[in-house]
Amino acid sequence: MKRYLNQLPNEYRELLNQDLLNKSFDRPLHEYIFDSFKGFEILPNIKILGYEWVPDEDKYDVNDHVIRRNSNKNKTIKHISETRCGVMYIDVEITAPDKNGVIKVYYIKKALVLPIIDENGYMTIKGKKCYLIYQLVDKMLYPSFSAVTLKSLMPICVKTAKDDFTDTEGNTYTIPTYTIQIFKTAINVLMLYSNLTITKTLNFMEVERFISIEQKGVEYPKTKEEIIRFDCGKKSDIIVAVKKRAFDKEIYIRSIVGCLINLFAETKIKYDQIDDWEEWMILVGGKHTIRRGLYQHIFFNRLLDEVTRKELKINDNDKQNIYYLLRWIIQNYHSLWAKDNLSMVNKRLRCNEYLGSYFTAEVSKRINRIVSLGDKATIRDYLNLFKFPEQHWGSSLNCGNILIRQLNRSSIVIYYVAVLVTEYGW
Repeated sequence: MKRYLNQLPNEYRELLNQDLLNKSFDRPLHEYIFDSFKGFEILPNIKILGYEWVPDEDKYDVNDHVIRRNSNKNKTIKHISETRCGVMYIDVEITAPDKNGVIKVYYIKKALVLPIIDENGYMTIKGKKCYLIYQLVDKMLYPSFSAVTLKSLMPICVKTAKDDFTDTEGNTYTIPTYTIQIFKTAINVLMLYSNLTITKTLNFMEVERFISIEQKGVEYPKTKEEIIRFDCGKKSDIIVAVKKRAFDKEIYIRSIVGCLINLFAETKIKYDQIDDWEEWMILVGGKHTIRRGLYQHIFFNRLLDEVTRKELKINDNDKQNIYYLLRWIIQNYHSLWAKDNLSMVNKRLRCNEYLGSYFTAEVSKRINRIVSLGDKATIRDYLNLFKFPEQHWGSSLNCGNILIRQLNRSSIVIYYVAVLVTEYGW
């Protein structure tokens, strides 16, 4: 009976998306791995020059991975089970000081062993045939209670709160403010822009025409437009001034005003220091060192990884880096928060991408290790970033175990449709 099922009349036969079932739209695994590898370029000492993917099984020598059964001279060697792998060569340039402080430049060609996917979509890993199934994920960002979250290398969670602010005339306003959640710590979103200083930040956030920063005790010339002024606290000598018409009309303008007031009240920075780059680096670093602030911004830049940036379905200008993306989130916060989590319109399918995400996580750990060393990092520390022992993802001996373990996890899939098509010819 199964043999004749595909001969039954079916008005939807021509509408079947064969390319979707065959994963024709999915990028190759080695492209996702290379995008993850380019994450190392967040460190100014590292430059990724390019890569070469060789899907040739002859380049993968199984004799390099053997199990020795005893310690006698005549060692008994047992080969591991069949694994179909190719080799990916990545060219890297590293510039860093040695232990004597002399700048050294190294060029290395890193070889990573990756599984080969055959014409039927299967990988052979340690004698087992594996088939990657689709995973259904959010197309962009997903809303939660008082927050909008983007799943990147680490979740980029922008939270909102409503705070009351009183202007210099005694009028009270309820204004939405935004914080970004990093390691369970809520940080004022404008603190991420501290490397630009305040004047450039207002320009970047596109509010310089409506918001200005004034000093207490100084008389400013009157303008035709009505101005609302907010005092930033007793210990601050800063006033945040905003045009009333824009303030009443645009919620985005109000939110930037609220974030500015909180920023100046929390940092207690003086008016003559608002454009002092070194002072902001000290405040961000938290340990009274400029260098610490610089490395903190390296971490901020790392929040948006290369793979997520490419897959985000928004304008290219709004996803250049974390600063552009964060501005876009704030500008569109309420429309993003109103999205329906259960709607298929807001979902997308991915396959090879979620395998590349595990390598991205490994890259992030290594970057954090260098950032924690700061100025103490030497050329040897940078070279160690590219050593992948067998317990890590890049090893051919262990990548099979990782893939199989991840494939066994439950995912929201359309795999059952592919099975029907394969077995019954639908």
